[in-house]
Amino acid sequence: KRRRKKKKVEPAAEEVPPVPASGGNVPDLDMSDAFAPVKPEPAEAPVSPAPSPTPVTAPAAGSADWFEEQRAIPEQYAGTGTEDMTSPYEQDRFAAQLSGDWNQQILDNEDKLSPLSKVMERLAILEEEKRAADMRLEEEFRLKAELEEKFYESKRKVLEDAAAEVQASAYVSMAAEAEEEAKSESANNTEAKSSTV
Repeated sequence: KRRRKKKKVEPAAEEVPPVPASGGNVPDLDMSDAFAPVKPEPAEAPVSPAPSPTPVTAPAAGSADWFEEQRAIPEQYAGTGTEDMTSPYEQDRFAAQLSGDWNQQILDNEDKLSPLSKVMERLAILEEEKRAADMRLEEEFRLKAELEEKFYESKRKVLEDAAAEVQASAYVSMAAEAEEEAKSESANNTEAKSSTV
């Protein structure tokens, strides 16, 4: 067989965008302002540093008791408790609650607190109604249980009486049949005796 030669396709020449005729100077890249002398800014007033808490000392490399040093850290910050964080409003409110005028203030502001008291009163009424309904249901359940027990007792008594009557009638009928058989046998015996004489 004869091999076919593949034709080599030459890559198409890429189009190069035209270069502007400005001579290669791009105005945006002008760096002449970068080398201008810098004007010193007016000095600002020195700022006092904020007071920093007591620095925490890192444990030494060869420290044998690391846990005691960790316990000492909270003692350094013991001064910054929650007492300083309470707002004056909360302190005033707490002081007002401790004073004897607190109840009087509540009575004076009764018109503002009356909607809340009405809501609480309605909730109390609903709770009382629910409790009464539960008691009624419990009473009805007890009465229903008693009624069912009475019904089953009377039903059992009726069935026992009916069974006793059926047994009694069966005994009576069996006794009557046995008596009739005995009479017929005795009559047959007397007839047989009379015929032999």
